[in-house]
Parts: sequence; C-alpha cells; structure tokens
Amino acid sequence: MKKYTWSVKILLPLLGVLLVAATYAGVPAIRGWWKERMVNTAQESTPDPVIKTPYTVEEAQILQELIAICGHMDSLHQFSVEGNIQASDPADSVNVLDTHFRYCRNGKAFYYRAGDNETIVLADASIAVNSSVKKIFLGPPKAILPALHMPADSILNIWKEDRYTITRSVAPPLVTINLVCENHVTCKQYRFIYNENTRLLNEVYLRLTDLNDPLNKEMDKPVKITYHHWEEGKVPGALFKKDHYVTVQGGSYVPSSLYRDYELLSTY
Repeated sequence: MKKYTWSVKILLPLLGVLLVAATYAGVPAIRGWWKERMVNTAQESTPDPVIKTPYTVEEAQILQELIAICGHMDSLHQFSVEGNIQASDPADSVNVLDTHFRYCRNGKAFYYRAGDNETIVLADASIAVNSSVKKIFLGPPKAILPALHMPADSILNIWKEDRYTITRSVAPPLVTINLVCENHVTCKQYRFIYNENTRLLNEVYLRLTDLNDPLNKEMDKPVKITYHHWEEGKVPGALFKKDHYVTVQGGSYVPSSLYRDYELLSTY
C-alpha cells in the first residue's frame, strides 16, 4: 500500500481535523494514508505582521468570505453535525474509505464518532472507544484544537506562497468556493460548499497529489466530507458524561453497563 504523508498545511483546511484524524487512524484500509508529521508550527513559519498574498482584490475578497464562514462555525459553542467521509486512492483499489460520522461540541468538550471509533474530550478526561476490538481508553484531559477552527491567519499563511486560482459560484442557497493549483506538490484542489442562509458547510472536497506520480491528475487522491445535518444549540447530554462510558467500583474505573463487554485501558 502506498504511503501518503499529511502535513499541517493539509490538515488545517479540512475543517474537521480531529474528526478526519480519528477516522483515518481507525480504518485499516486508509491507515497507509495516515502518518502524521510532528511539525512545530512555530518553527515552521513566523507570522508576518501583515500577510501579503499574491491574489487579486477579488480573489482576496473570496478568501475573506471563506474566513468569515469558518469564523461563524467556530463561534458555535453547542451543536451537532452528521455526515459522510469518502476517500480513495487510484493507485490502490483497497485503500478506500466511505463512512458516516457524527461530531458534537458542547463548550470546550467534544465528541466525534466515525466508523468503529468514538473519541470524547471532557474537562476531566479523554476517552476513546473502539467497538471492533471492544476496548475503552481512559486518560487525563488533553488540550486540543477545536475541529472547526481555522483562523484567518492560518488560511492566508496556507496560500500566501501558493498560487491557487480562486473562483466563486452561486446556486442558491449554495455557494461554492473553489481553489485549484494543478502543479501543487500536496493538494491540487480545495472546494468548499456552504449554505448562504445558514452560513454552514455542506461539503469540503480535496484533491491530493500522488507523490509517486505528481503530474498525473488521474492518480490524485480525492477526499470528500459531506455535512448532512446540522443542529445548533443542542447536543445529546449523555455523550458528554464520563459515567456514560466508565464508572467507579471499589475505587477503580470500570466500563459502564453500556460497555460491560469492553476492556478498559486506563492511564488516569
């Protein structure tokens, strides 16, 4: 299976960094794609006081529109969203992903499920559940980046030295923002589709370059995240309670009744 190394610059625009990471890490057919780089972004680049982009005024305005949409979603502190993630590799017919996901945010707490994997980050614990191997991993809370967070300086830094062609089209109520660079070394295309009435995403699409055959578009790896249902201001409360997953017996954590057949591995 061919390996594909993701970089921080590719992960950030996915608008589902943690969700996509959890999915790819947990699905055997796609593990070859998932080899995270330990990149210190502070060392990678130092933000300029004023970001200079190679774009026209119109293109810069489209980027600012994208920034505003991402900022709106990041301002939602309580919501649930469901959808589907599809990915494939023309060089390997087995390396295919097609899975449903669910992502919920409740303030600073997060829940996401994709395939057999659930990941929960609470104020006092981090929990991972895998139904295929029937294991629960319990650990201390972790500081993580919210999955819909994509600040303005990140977007501009991503593209300030990469000359993508930026276009915008409207088919009410959907707006499509498309960025294409056919000779880009890692990602030749980003496409964002959002609802202009709700200001929420309907779809994110990426066309990743095959590093073994970079000039051959037929070998590009497509990744599509489709958002089917958004619900603002409401989340399933049980998903954000630690005792939904584990309880205390005799001074030690054990799986809850819902996960009685699971093995608990704890570093708590």
